[in-house]
Amino acid sequence: MLSYVYSFSDESHYINSALQKQAMNGTLFFCTAKTTIFATMITYVMQGHLMNANDIFVTFALYESMRLTVTIAVPFGVQHASESLVALWRIQVS
Repeated sequence: MLSYVYSFSDESHYINSALQKQAMNGTLFFCTAKTTIFATMITYVMQGHLMNANDIFVTFALYESMRLTVTIAVPFGVQHASESLVALWRIQVS
């Protein structure tokens, strides 16, 4: 009985850690795109180029397409891969 309590405590710690990482990823999903675009445009202007609406629109479109892939698809892939490994480990143990 006591070993069950310890294993549940350890597992709840890992679940809490995973949820905190998911919350951090969600926060980055909304914040980093605008900050990165701003830094890119400032660098572009400081190099002596003139900023126009076409350059900003294309840059924004590229960052938005990358943002969806990097901040949503990759973490879900890692999450499902790790859950699959845990499931396989539990099947082998029992």
